[in-house]
Amino acid sequence: MRFGFLGAIFGAVYAAFYFLIGHEIGAWIITLCSLGVATAPLLLNRFESLALTGHFYATALLLGFTALSLVEGGMRGHAVAWLAGIPLCVLLLLEMRSALVWTALTTIVTMSLGAIHLSGITIPKTYDIAWESTIDLAGYAGLIPFMALLGIIFEVTRRRAFGQLELALADLSEANNRLVKLNEEKNEFLHIAAHDLKNPLSVISGYAGLLQMLDHDEYENVDGYAAEILASANRMLDIIRNLLDTRRIEDGLLELKQEPCPLAPLIDTLLRDYANAARTKSIDIGIQGDPGLFAVNADAGALHQILDNLFSNAMKYSPKGREVKLAIGRTDRDQVAISIIDRGPGLSEEDQKKLFGKFVRLTPQPTGGESSNGLGLWIVQRMARLMDGDVACTSQLGVGSTFTLTLPSATLGSQSHHTEGNLLFPGPSLIAPQLIGGTEAAHV
Repeated sequence: MRFGFLGAIFGAVYAAFYFLIGHEIGAWIITLCSLGVATAPLLLNRFESLALTGHFYATALLLGFTALSLVEGGMRGHAVAWLAGIPLCVLLLLEMRSALVWTALTTIVTMSLGAIHLSGITIPKTYDIAWESTIDLAGYAGLIPFMALLGIIFEVTRRRAFGQLELALADLSEANNRLVKLNEEKNEFLHIAAHDLKNPLSVISGYAGLLQMLDHDEYENVDGYAAEILASANRMLDIIRNLLDTRRIEDGLLELKQEPCPLAPLIDTLLRDYANAARTKSIDIGIQGDPGLFAVNADAGALHQILDNLFSNAMKYSPKGREVKLAIGRTDRDQVAISIIDRGPGLSEEDQKKLFGKFVRLTPQPTGGESSNGLGLWIVQRMARLMDGDVACTSQLGVGSTFTLTLPSATLGSQSHHTEGNLLFPGPSLIAPQLIGGTEAAHV
């Protein structure tokens, strides 16, 4: 389209020059040719056909330069040299085959003018012969910027094409990287399904077989076998839930309903759920801060899942005879902070950098043979962020780890709730002063 408008301006200058020197026939030919060139962009805009536009350009130029050659002496004039620009123009706009077709047509016209010249037939010049040298000079001098203009258009087009190609290759590379990553995640999903589900399924199958073979006098073992089956089934459910939650989060399908949630019932449930595990590993569980004084704006189900995962990890990686503590306080941003502190092996700096990644396997191993599929913390952090909160970790290798969940505070009332149970004990302040705004946490 730019070539059409520039070509029309170029032709208008020549037409004005020809009118000025009295070469009216040549001026009208150039005017009509320029109008044709100027019309081509309108055709492109109207029909959106590059083929139609390219052939229209070539037709207008071929007719214009041929007619100009016939009124300016044929091979003895400058107009015939302008025919060389037509195939190049077509090559810029269309494919190679069309350029070859117009090269053949232009060559036929040129050979025809040459045959007329060789036969001795003189094609007259329809302008004042006194202007012959000036017209020839203007024609040949104009041919140079005309060809340069085509070259510039070609170079600009080439650069734009290469730029678009580079962008396309970058997009393709990014898409390929995403596909590679998705393929790796798919393989990891399959690995988890095949490996992590195999063990609990084997336990269930084994104990089910034992139940079938029990004699009447061995029924006292049924409760133990049933407990093992239930524990294995729960591990399978956890794995499947994590896989499904991961997919829902990535697809943007996880919808969380945020509303005021009191912490006291959740903490009570959490402590009851892990009482047996604590006894099994001789772990003391302590709580600091009164849960009855705090409420958060969150989805109750997601909040329970987050706390359950963090507490489960603390129990899972704590050696026997150690302690796990839970501390509750308020941040200086009017958020509630729930910290779960263990005295396990702690995390190295390298492990902390990839802690919340997906399918991450960290150096520390569960101390009681528990399983881990590397998805829990990834899910926890994204759930917390979907509720305008976050999960962070501070850890020291060989000392232990503290996972802190922060969520927006909610108001429910000021009545204190006292958590009871022989697993709870008062202890020193566990939350850093800046976490609770410089106020020491209440003790139970």
